[in-house]
Amino acid sequence: MANFVLFSWPVIAIAIFGFFGRERGVIWSVVIGYLFLPEVVTIPLSGLPDYNKQLAISLGVVLGAALYHQKASFPVKLVLPPPRDLPGEIEQIWKDRLGLETVSRDQSFAQLGGTGALTRVTVRDMIKIGVDAKIARKLYDGATIRDLVKVLPLDGPRRLGAPGLTVISYTLIGLLVFATVMTMLTNGDALVAPLSVRPGLSIRDVISLTAEPVIVMVPFIFALNYLRGRSAQMEVGKAIVLIGVFYAGLAAFEARMSPQLNVWVYGFFQHSWAQHLRDGFRPIVFLSHGLTVGFFLLMCVMMAFAMFRHTADKSRLLYLLAALWVLAVLAISRNLGALILGMVFIPLALLLPRYIQIRLTVLITGFFLVYPAVWQAQILPVERFTEVIAVISEDRASSFAFRFQNEAEILARAAERPIWGWGGWDRWRVFDDQGRDTTIADGIWIITLGERGWVGYVCFFLILTLPIFFLTRAARRKEPSHIIPIMALIMAANLLYMIPNSTLTPLTWLIMGTIAAHVRWHLLETDPDEQAEIEKRRSSPYTRFADRNQVRPYSRNA
Repeated sequence: MANFVLFSWPVIAIAIFGFFGRERGVIWSVVIGYLFLPEVVTIPLSGLPDYNKQLAISLGVVLGAALYHQKASFPVKLVLPPPRDLPGEIEQIWKDRLGLETVSRDQSFAQLGGTGALTRVTVRDMIKIGVDAKIARKLYDGATIRDLVKVLPLDGPRRLGAPGLTVISYTLIGLLVFATVMTMLTNGDALVAPLSVRPGLSIRDVISLTAEPVIVMVPFIFALNYLRGRSAQMEVGKAIVLIGVFYAGLAAFEARMSPQLNVWVYGFFQHSWAQHLRDGFRPIVFLSHGLTVGFFLLMCVMMAFAMFRHTADKSRLLYLLAALWVLAVLAISRNLGALILGMVFIPLALLLPRYIQIRLTVLITGFFLVYPAVWQAQILPVERFTEVIAVISEDRASSFAFRFQNEAEILARAAERPIWGWGGWDRWRVFDDQGRDTTIADGIWIITLGERGWVGYVCFFLILTLPIFFLTRAARRKEPSHIIPIMALIMAANLLYMIPNSTLTPLTWLIMGTIAAHVRWHLLETDPDEQAEIEKRRSSPYTRFADRNQVRPYSRNA
């Protein structure tokens, strides 16, 4: 049954694309495939990567997008921002803040009567309409409007997208391929032990090590290119919430009746039964582990609250009810880590302003990237963490301490070949003197560091996290939304959860690709039902030339 479903999935994914169109096809095929396709099953293919759940999902996306590239899911036209009189808009801001009918372009804000508090507010207003922050802050130095005109774009900030994001992402993919070649060249030696032999790497291993990250990045790449507008962002939220509500029902069933759904449908249990019996049952449904189910439930709760904050119609209450239902299931699912993250991140998603959510996400992302270096420097208070967890549960504290001990051994192994890593064939794992494997590695970061070294680690995880670092600037210049900042918070929680666990999933790449598309493209939707509202938003309250702002169609259609 499992093999039949895996091989049938690309055909099902093509049907999803044909029915929904390319944007919804990417979203729904990734979400449904990740949550319902069987885990563990791997089918070797001669000369090709092994066929498994991840390859089936990515292959379905590629084939569906290739066949239905011209079939858009949303009836929208993409447009470029219109020309703007930016100096005139700045002048109007000064008039409004100072309460003057006219202002001289040859006098500074302070000379016109602006106080320190007014200056700070005016700087923020200028940044909101698209003035670069460094230019706006020249007001503190006594800049006049005429001084600012000299350094402002003549046609206003029209290119608000970030083409550099795409360039850097594909450059990092190229560097990752180069790093893989270097890993092969520096690991030609076989590792021989009494009970095991780990062969050296060859050119065939380069193909395998290169294909693996490219396959998992497929949802990211297609989301970056297709999920450009607000409608696509809302569709991602709807898909995760709708499927999440149903999946929470399955998880609640297993929490009460025992995790048996995968056995009933596919005929096998996909993990260790002992890890899913904790003073009751930990649900696993069709995913790789109960911990993965816990984080998906947290992701669904946060996404439901994002839709609740963003939506203004009658469905707003439904999203709130969905969030509360899934949160209740998370509370009984025996996932302490996901529940603790929920206690921290759900209030942040509900209460914090958008710009603080984004900045907090940037800080957490930076911490994740340097975490291995912090660990190797031995400055983490591991013992203190263990004591805190012991207050909650002695068993979990013991598990936590055991995890850290294993990480220390793997990091010591990785430090022997820190630049390019050890490559595949379990060469990065720790073996005892008799050649027995003593490694238990759960975090995806430590596996990547051991296999690919620091160069591969930085390239791989920078591709994943790069949109977060671009998001701060994009948030100043684009129309506000609650969806993207809370998606960023979900990714921050995911990165923290990935430190002890392997939860880098197709949904992670899909959401990050949606954030990347928001950063990369500044193309506005002109759906007929929303045209009046868009025109209203595009007419700046500060410019004297608002009536001249005409939306000019872009040459490409969605």
